[in-house]
Amino acid sequence: NIPENGHITKRLTLELAELIDPDLAAWIRERVPFPMTMVDRITPLTTEVEQRELADQYGICDAWPVVAEDFMQWVIEDKFVDDLRPNWEHVGALIVNNVTVYESMKIRVLNGGHSAISCVGYLLGHRDVHVAMMDSRISNFLRSYFSEVSVTVPPVPGVDLDQYQSQLINRFGNVHIKDKLQRLAEDGSMKLLNTMRGPIVELLEMKKPVEIVALAIASFARYMMGTDEQGQPIVLKDPKAKELHPLVWEIFCNNDSSKNFIATVFGEDVVTDGLLTEAVDRWISIIKLAGMASALNVLLPEDHSAMEGMKQKVLQGGLTAIACLGYLLGHRDVSSAISDDRLLYFLRAYFSEVLVTVPDVDMEEYKMSLLAQFKSVHLRDKLERVAQNGSMKLFNAMRGPILDLLEMGESVDMIAFAVASFSRYMMGADEHGVTIIIKDPLTSTLYPLVWSMYCGNSSSKKMIDAMFGAEVGDKAEFVAMVDEWVSEIKSGGVEAALRIVPDRWKGSEIGDELSEIGDLNMEIGALKLSTRYLEAIGDVGMVSVPTYNRDIAEKTSLIYHFGVGGFHRSHQAFYLHDLLSMGKASDWALVGVGILPFDKAMYDALKSQDYLYSLMSRGSSGVGCSVVGSIMDYVYAPNDKKACVELLAEEKCKIVSLTITEKGYCWKADGSLDVNNNLIAADILDIASPSSALGYIVAGLKLRKERGMKPFTVLSCDNIPENGHVAKRLVLELAAIIDKELAEWISTNVPFPATMVDRITPLTTANDREQLAEFYLIDDAWPVVAEDFMQWVIEDNFVDDCRPPWEQVGAMVVDDVTSYEAMKIRLLNGGHSAIACLSYLLGHREVDKAMTDPRVSGFLWAYFGEVVGTVPEVPGVDLEQYMHKLVGRFSNVHIRDTLQRLAEDGSMKLYNTMRGPIMDRLSEGKNVDIIALAVTAYMRYMMGADELGQPITIKDPLAAKLHPLVWKVYCANKSCKQFLLTVFGSDVADDERFVKAVDRWVNVTKDEDLAAAIDQATKKMESTEEMLDPTPPGLVNSITSNDNDGSNGNGGGGGAPR
Repeated sequence: NIPENGHITKRLTLELAELIDPDLAAWIRERVPFPMTMVDRITPLTTEVEQRELADQYGICDAWPVVAEDFMQWVIEDKFVDDLRPNWEHVGALIVNNVTVYESMKIRVLNGGHSAISCVGYLLGHRDVHVAMMDSRISNFLRSYFSEVSVTVPPVPGVDLDQYQSQLINRFGNVHIKDKLQRLAEDGSMKLLNTMRGPIVELLEMKKPVEIVALAIASFARYMMGTDEQGQPIVLKDPKAKELHPLVWEIFCNNDSSKNFIATVFGEDVVTDGLLTEAVDRWISIIKLAGMASALNVLLPEDHSAMEGMKQKVLQGGLTAIACLGYLLGHRDVSSAISDDRLLYFLRAYFSEVLVTVPDVDMEEYKMSLLAQFKSVHLRDKLERVAQNGSMKLFNAMRGPILDLLEMGESVDMIAFAVASFSRYMMGADEHGVTIIIKDPLTSTLYPLVWSMYCGNSSSKKMIDAMFGAEVGDKAEFVAMVDEWVSEIKSGGVEAALRIVPDRWKGSEIGDELSEIGDLNMEIGALKLSTRYLEAIGDVGMVSVPTYNRDIAEKTSLIYHFGVGGFHRSHQAFYLHDLLSMGKASDWALVGVGILPFDKAMYDALKSQDYLYSLMSRGSSGVGCSVVGSIMDYVYAPNDKKACVELLAEEKCKIVSLTITEKGYCWKADGSLDVNNNLIAADILDIASPSSALGYIVAGLKLRKERGMKPFTVLSCDNIPENGHVAKRLVLELAAIIDKELAEWISTNVPFPATMVDRITPLTTANDREQLAEFYLIDDAWPVVAEDFMQWVIEDNFVDDCRPPWEQVGAMVVDDVTSYEAMKIRLLNGGHSAIACLSYLLGHREVDKAMTDPRVSGFLWAYFGEVVGTVPEVPGVDLEQYMHKLVGRFSNVHIRDTLQRLAEDGSMKLYNTMRGPIMDRLSEGKNVDIIALAVTAYMRYMMGADELGQPITIKDPLAAKLHPLVWKVYCANKSCKQFLLTVFGSDVADDERFVKAVDRWVNVTKDEDLAAAIDQATKKMESTEEMLDPTPPGLVNSITSNDNDGSNGNGGGGGAPR
């Protein structure tokens, strides 16, 4: 991570070579290439925790394992001896002629951002990067830093800088990495030189502000003093520590200018015009007088400042007070303390008292935010840790409210009790005589004062002076209240003092607000997902929430989506959410459309939470969570079918998209429209009041044609080969029955782009909802769970090119989707279908567990070996690498996808995923044994019981037709031909080679068992050249994919690349 690293290495190598042998230096200069690179993957130091986790979860004892985020990037200058190098580009690296722009972006933004927040976060008491990023003061400072520095970053091919910065914020906030601020702050003088010197020089040349960079430099100077703002020592690791420490001492203790310090770090040229020095000096003055938090608050917009003020006055004060009181009563952690009704009552009273000082606060909303903070961040905290540096915390949290309340003529009784309890805590023993280890920067000052208060009847004034300053100490009313509480504690103990809190509080003028605060003990739990509590949910810090405009009335471009289920919400809706979160596509919104009775449940769930939902992305690095807001309305069509058709005829409707599964297309095995389907038959009778998704499309287009309007684009996102062509063909067939002229107009004017969609999204379970509530404090009626990989390839074929810029968040917009679609449907979907029934019959129920069975994984590789030859070449994709990645995704232990979900609608899935490979291999005279065994496993599954006799719940649209046929095959020794005809059509059923292959496997499964058939099939495959090597060919990281860290993605949720 050095600017122009190749040039620097060359220059220094040549300098050394000149000293050794000038001829050698000349030879190196002429012959040796020093390519530049840009490297990126956040990799924290390995700790014993990771070693134990590796041993516990994976059974591996590794002396020095590595932990890293699941994002990585490598850009390499194409400059090697005889072009001799590994073909890194096959696993996602970029080989380019000029690395400079990539390197500048990464060093100035990512590394500079790390350096900017490392000292700030550490000084504020944070130790982990992701925890610091939960502090909105720090995340806001980082955004401000990015904004100031980004004007110095040159354009980077293929990179949207705003998107890149948003992604960095998500990466820095990755809760699974646990990177340390101290690691980022190490060698700070060198890092600031490399990451900030360039931006400083260029900003000064452009006459642009350097305020944010100056604050980062001021925070580094303060860090070099060797203690944080709570007085905790900092272990400094910097090559210039000996030079810099005397300089910062003079700055902070003797009011010297920062000029010499800046010159020592960055060089003399950056201080010549004095602008940077003036800016740094201003920030240092604020830090000296009021602390780092005050400096950051200067940067915060008013709404952020208000929220920070609330946290500081309410949450920190309440926590510190509870910590001291709880510890004195014998509690040792926060969860135990807040289950104590006495402390709970005090906490409610304290909240109500202090909230009076916060203008325009929604009491209920902020209360929910406080509860979220307690539950998610503090519940497992130890009281002793919370009470550390209590004098500093009480100063920050209570000094302002004390003065404000006294000026307003309001009660300060509960604050006085909190201060008195802290004074008792500082005596160094709890109520049972157990020693308390005091850790406070004012211990030596305060201990003699509290001793004289409790043992010599002195007033609390001197202690209050020492803690809060003379302005508070001179408030006789407050001193008197503290003295009263000290007297109560001395005479009867903390427990006795707590008993009189209700009487004293109920007598105050605002005591009635206790009823508004409610019972914390009852209400510590998940927040109902809704617009009302969205800010409070986001305030928890581990969940990203939408901040973009969600007013559907203000949107001018709408996508009406039929089939709002888990997959649509994890995929297309999340892509639009990503765009909106970046400030892109702000005119666009999604509107869900439900047309069948079972859609009512989704309609009710989404409507009850303002169409918001939670997305948990689960990958190898853990779980991320995002709240997604791109769906802004939902129409349940059966309530008023004609009104729904009218919506499709509005000018704002630009795209109608579909994830209606194979069943929703209402087609027959030969691919034609099934006019006997109940929904289609109803459409034909009354197209103005349609029943099927195809019917709504035809009805909407009919109105647009009649009114002289342009059509909308029909975008199929289902796992069907050539989904765009299929949708077009079936729509045209229905339209022709209704009105041939309409069909001709649709054929000429309406685009049906093909797509390839990919993100494994299992069914949501009750356990998923419980986990969301427990870990993220969100009560969501229907959340979504998905893997952290997603991919979308879209044919560039839209009415007037009107579509969101999906490519800006990682989608691929191409002229021809066919090869991508074939790869995905034949390998991923086909692989799923191949192992689903087979694994279920062997007794497995979850995909990841099945993949640990060598019979299943071996069969999958055999299936890939047989099918991969039918997949056309895909631009930019190594198919071997793609298959290895699929195996990893199928094995994802965090997803817990069920085999029964994969096996549902098996007849439709086998037709779409296996018919093509069967026909292709038969036409080439090749073996089809492995595909035949997969089909046999499906037939055996349709018998309704696994190999252990356990019943199977069959969910298949052809179940009524197929069950009698498989019964005849297995129980009456009939051929499978009729079964194959029903599933695949005559092309497959009329080929005796495939019929005989399936019949042969049926006999093996009848005479022996499925395991024997798998063994025979894989052994036979291993003897051929088509069997693939399951050993990974190296690091798998497809350049066409998005790997989201959850989020988040990134959860969950950030932009591409993931």
